[in-house]
Amino acid sequence: MDRQEFQCDTLNCRHWEEDACTLKASIMIQEHCCVEFEKRPDDRIVIEVRSGLVMSVYTTLEKDVDVNILDFDNNVTTDAERADMYNVLESVKTTQQRIY
Repeated sequence: MDRQEFQCDTLNCRHWEEDACTLKASIMIQEHCCVEFEKRPDDRIVIEVRSGLVMSVYTTLEKDVDVNILDFDNNVTTDAERADMYNVLESVKTTQQRIY
């Protein structure tokens, strides 16, 4: 009888990182995922704004996230700060995906 090798290939599992399962224990495979399967949360950032002020920022990402808020309606922004905000905005328009 040939020995069968089983490997979890469920990329949307919380335990899956960099093309491999990070669980250290022995696992039992059922339909391509182990019995320890936990669905990875969808990548999400939620920003709560009330009366024009950011109150809180939440994320499901397990890594550091850089959050920039460019408030062009802020009356205390200097001309230099406003120019910097426009530069940041133009840069992200060409390098990042707009989601809203």
